Amino acid sequence: GATGVQVDAAGELALPVLDYEFAGPDTLAEDYDTIRPAFAETGTPRLPVGLNLGAQLFWQQKRFPAEFAKVAAMLMYPQYWALRLTGVAANEVTSLGCHTDLWNPWKADFSSLVDKMQWRRLMAPMRPAKDRLGPILPALAIRTGL
Repeated sequence: GATGVQVDAAGELALPVLDYEFAGPDTLAEDYDTIRPAFAETGTPRLPVGLNLGAQLFWQQKRFPAEFAKVAAMLMYPQYWALRLTGVAANEVTSLGCHTDLWNPWKADFSSLVDKMQWRRLMAPMRPAKDRLGPILPALAIRTGL
């Protein structure tokens, strides 16, 4: 739940995928703490390093603004692999709701952080976990025999 992927318009990585134990986000912890939603909104405790995905995204946006400007879609890690397999970008509630600071479970919507940081337009569409996103991409199916 603490790993996200930012892709560009071609579906390629716009920024590196961070290890959630990477300490980089802690360098901006004071700034992040001024904008992160309260526990009452998200049910998410403040965790160290990159264990809150919102802290990772905040750090990447502040540290690498030119690269962040190329982000076309924000995905959770499992949905990134679904994108690679099907070409369909999507997000799913159980990944978003796992100590990310990005989801408000009481409203079944993104948290105030997503709007404060203007990330809503970058969030891939929500899809239920049971949804079939699409067939395996033809080139991948041929290459792998799927």
